[in-house]
Amino acid sequence: MPRRILAIALSILGIVAFCAIGVYAFLHRFDPPGSWENPPLYPGAENVTVQDYADSYKPTGETNFLLRRSVSFSVSDPPNKVWVFYKNALSQDRWEVSTWSRSVPIPELPDDMLSVEWFSSAARSPSIYFIDVIIDFVAPGSTNVEIRSLIYPGY
Repeated sequence: MPRRILAIALSILGIVAFCAIGVYAFLHRFDPPGSWENPPLYPGAENVTVQDYADSYKPTGETNFLLRRSVSFSVSDPPNKVWVFYKNALSQDRWEVSTWSRSVPIPELPDDMLSVEWFSSAARSPSIYFIDVIIDFVAPGSTNVEIRSLIYPGY
């Protein structure tokens, strides 16, 4: 009899755990990739500054766009090498090059900026997530980079 009670209890526990995992997966399947909150840091980055607005988000100059996080740093590599690094790293994490027409400040040339987007098509008015990588060539051996995680919230 005690074995049967133990077997029933373990079965119920297994069903509850399975359901809990299913609910968690359902609720979080619409979350953006983890790199939105923690974008990859370029190897050899120096003078790293992080501004985190997780609790309140910061309005930007672009209508309805909210800033989640900004990471600024400098590297000794040229801009094209930084651009390729981020294009590859972010595309591996399911980000797509943005096709939105946005007024993102670009330091010198259009190729100095990489903007990627991710969105969930499940919600009735989905939020759209962006990562902007702004690359500014300062001088040979000196490149400044700013990575901005933004959201265009669905309503």
